[in-house]
Amino acid sequence: MRTFTKNFGKTPENIFDSFNLNSSNAASIGQVHQAMLNGKKLAIKIQYPGVGDSISSDLKLVKPFAFRLLGMSERELNIYIKEVEERLLEETDYELEVKRSIEFSEACKNLDHVVFPKYYPELSGKRIITMDWIDGQHLKEFLQTNPSQQLRNKIGQALWDFYNFQQHELRAVHADPHPGNFMITPDENLGVIDFGCIKEMPDDFYYPFFP
Repeated sequence: MRTFTKNFGKTPENIFDSFNLNSSNAASIGQVHQAMLNGKKLAIKIQYPGVGDSISSDLKLVKPFAFRLLGMSERELNIYIKEVEERLLEETDYELEVKRSIEFSEACKNLDHVVFPKYYPELSGKRIITMDWIDGQHLKEFLQTNPSQQLRNKIGQALWDFYNFQQHELRAVHADPHPGNFMITPDENLGVIDFGCIKEMPDDFYYPFFP
């Protein structure tokens, strides 16, 4: 409620026709609530307060342990710590995530059997993302239904096409392949619902790997 008031000057009930105060899903930096607006079911992703402010200080605490465990020189370790910090801070920037989500979903819209939610920048902010609710099962739940090999192949091919297209056409990668970020929809498509972590691939990285 505080996050909504801070971002919009209104509570969720003043913005949506209905808003479920009980979260449907939770993750490391936020949680997802279901809402309705003009007859459309929406997913509202809300960031926990203070997450972005704590990342740098938390990494400083982790660094001495990583130094001992990994056996790297401090110079080498600093490169990785810097990369982790940059990606984590990007994940806390929900305005950037909405921008990237729209760009990626538009670029990938013609891939077979891959679908994306619609995003609503006017109902989103620095700590809030509003998108269409996608019904379906997460990959783990989907596999527990013992789907046919044909359907497994279809979803596997869609996942391969999704990543292959990004690498070679967009030169950027959806860098958080957590199973919870993918849904198998009732019409047997692969739904991609999170673009919080994107890694761009510069030429000096791409060409040595894909000559």
